[in-house]
Amino acid sequence: MRRAFALLATAVILCVTGCRDQANQIPPDSSQIPPGSFRVTVKDLVESDDLLVKHVIIEAPGERTVRIAGKGRVIIQPAQNADLMLGEITFVAALVKTSESGNRIKWLIQIKDQGSSMRSASTSSVEAESLADILQLKFDQESYPLGQDIVIGKFQGESIVLSVE
Repeated sequence: MRRAFALLATAVILCVTGCRDQANQIPPDSSQIPPGSFRVTVKDLVESDDLLVKHVIIEAPGERTVRIAGKGRVIIQPAQNADLMLGEITFVAALVKTSESGNRIKWLIQIKDQGSSMRSASTSSVEAESLADILQLKFDQESYPLGQDIVIGKFQGESIVLSVE
């Protein structure tokens, strides 16, 4: 069990430090975002049977609220002298296999920008041998409409819903 916690901690540290530098290198260009839309760039950092780390960069014109239904929201403003807001969402999930109490999933979602951050973490017992049995995260395209709920995955059969308003 300690190995799983160490692996999860390492993944979070790598994601928060490494991904932030990569995100800051993306040049904002509002002309490539269709009107009334936001752009998503997904980086699959780790995907295995017992660990998943995804880093999602969201770009949209003006000030926007980024929300994961039931998990939290952050209001993101464009950087000074920019017309696009740049937000980041990090998804981390680890399946911890234990013999005494069954398997557990440790789950973290973080939404942040340059100045604010929101985290939602949970741990729950699950009946699964791999993360793919209970968690799917998928972004089907690069641009999505503003103000609409978009199902980006499922966790134990319940939809994970993203909206940018």
